[in-house]
Amino acid sequence: MDTHTTALTVINAQIVRGLNQKPPCERSILVALDLSKAFDTVNHTTLLQDIEKTTLPPGLKGWTMNYLNGRQSSVLFRGATSKLRRIKQGVSQGGVLSPLLFNFYISKL
Repeated sequence: MDTHTTALTVINAQIVRGLNQKPPCERSILVALDLSKAFDTVNHTTLLQDIEKTTLPPGLKGWTMNYLNGRQSSVLFRGATSKLRRIKQGVSQGGVLSPLLFNFYISKL
Protein backbone atom coordinates (compact mmCIF):
# COMPACT_ATOMS: atom_id res chain seq x y z
CA MET A 1 0.00 0.00 0.00
CA ASP A 2 1.38 3.45 -0.85
CA THR A 3 1.42 6.32 1.64
CA HIS A 4 -1.62 8.01 0.10
CA THR A 5 -3.72 4.86 0.42
CA THR A 6 -2.53 4.36 3.99
CA ALA A 7 -3.39 7.96 4.91
CA LEU A 8 -6.85 7.67 3.34
CA THR A 9 -7.47 4.37 5.15
CA VAL A 10 -6.61 5.97 8.50
CA ILE A 11 -8.82 9.00 7.79
CA ASN A 12 -11.71 6.78 6.70
CA ALA A 13 -11.42 4.68 9.88
CA GLN A 14 -11.50 7.81 12.06
CA ILE A 15 -14.60 9.14 10.29
CA VAL A 16 -16.43 5.80 10.56
CA ARG A 17 -15.48 5.49 14.24
CA GLY A 18 -16.86 8.98 14.93
CA LEU A 19 -20.11 8.32 13.07
CA ASN A 20 -20.65 4.98 14.85
CA GLN A 21 -20.50 6.50 18.33
CA LYS A 22 -23.67 6.86 20.34
CA PRO A 23 -25.18 10.34 20.04
CA PRO A 24 -23.83 12.88 20.22
CA CYS A 25 -21.40 11.49 17.69
CA GLU A 26 -18.18 13.27 16.83
CA ARG A 27 -18.25 15.51 13.81
CA SER A 28 -15.73 14.84 11.08
CA ILE A 29 -14.37 17.44 8.70
CA LEU A 30 -11.90 16.65 5.95
CA VAL A 31 -10.08 19.20 3.86
CA ALA A 32 -7.96 17.79 1.05
CA LEU A 33 -5.55 19.78 -1.05
CA ASP A 34 -3.64 18.25 -3.94
CA LEU A 35 -0.84 20.49 -5.12
CA SER A 36 0.27 19.27 -8.53
CA LYS A 37 4.06 19.20 -8.94
CA ALA A 38 4.30 21.02 -5.61
CA PHE A 39 8.01 20.47 -4.99
CA ASP A 40 8.84 21.49 -8.57
CA THR A 41 7.19 24.90 -8.28
CA VAL A 42 8.91 26.33 -5.19
CA ASN A 43 10.29 29.73 -6.16
CA HIS A 44 13.87 29.98 -4.85
CA THR A 45 13.88 33.78 -4.66
CA THR A 46 10.74 33.85 -2.52
CA LEU A 47 11.91 30.96 -0.35
CA LEU A 48 15.32 32.56 0.20
CA GLN A 49 13.71 35.91 1.12
CA ASP A 50 11.41 34.15 3.59
CA ILE A 51 14.33 32.25 5.15
CA GLU A 52 16.25 35.51 5.50
CA LYS A 53 13.34 36.99 7.51
CA THR A 54 13.26 34.13 10.04
CA THR A 55 14.78 34.05 13.50
CA LEU A 56 16.85 30.97 12.64
CA PRO A 57 20.42 31.09 13.93
CA PRO A 58 22.63 32.83 11.34
CA GLY A 59 24.71 29.69 10.70
CA LEU A 60 21.65 27.55 9.97
CA LYS A 61 20.11 30.30 7.88
CA GLY A 62 23.30 30.66 5.83
CA TRP A 63 23.69 26.91 5.40
CA THR A 64 20.10 26.55 4.16
CA MET A 65 20.50 29.47 1.76
CA ASN A 66 23.76 27.99 0.42
CA TYR A 67 21.98 24.65 -0.02
CA LEU A 68 19.51 26.31 -2.42
CA ASN A 69 21.79 28.82 -4.18
CA GLY A 70 23.62 27.79 -7.33
CA ARG A 71 22.32 24.21 -7.46
CA GLN A 72 23.07 22.27 -10.63
CA SER A 73 21.92 18.95 -11.99
CA SER A 74 22.58 16.57 -14.85
CA VAL A 75 20.81 13.48 -16.15
CA LEU A 76 22.38 10.10 -16.83
CA PHE A 77 20.47 8.22 -19.54
CA ARG A 78 21.69 5.10 -21.34
CA GLY A 79 25.26 5.79 -20.36
CA ALA A 80 25.25 9.40 -21.55
CA THR A 81 25.36 12.33 -19.13
CA SER A 82 23.71 15.62 -20.01
CA LYS A 83 25.31 19.01 -19.47
CA LEU A 84 24.96 20.56 -16.04
CA ARG A 85 21.95 22.84 -15.77
CA ARG A 86 21.30 25.40 -13.08
CA ILE A 87 18.23 24.66 -10.97
CA LYS A 88 16.31 27.90 -10.61
CA GLN A 89 13.23 26.61 -8.80
CA GLY A 90 11.92 23.63 -6.93
CA VAL A 91 13.22 21.45 -4.14
CA SER A 92 14.63 17.98 -4.75
CA GLN A 93 12.21 15.07 -4.94
CA GLY A 94 13.30 12.71 -2.19
CA GLY A 95 15.58 15.27 -0.58
CA VAL A 96 15.67 15.09 3.22
CA LEU A 97 15.09 18.84 3.57
CA SER A 98 12.53 19.09 0.76
CA PRO A 99 9.34 18.47 2.80
CA LEU A 100 10.52 20.91 5.46
CA LEU A 101 11.41 23.58 2.89
CA PHE A 102 8.13 23.06 1.04
CA ASN A 103 6.07 23.28 4.23
CA PHE A 104 7.92 26.46 5.18
CA TYR A 105 7.32 27.85 1.68
CA ILE A 106 3.54 27.33 1.84
CA SER A 107 3.16 28.14 5.55
CA LYS A 108 2.03 31.70 4.84
CA LEU A 109 -0.88 30.56 2.66
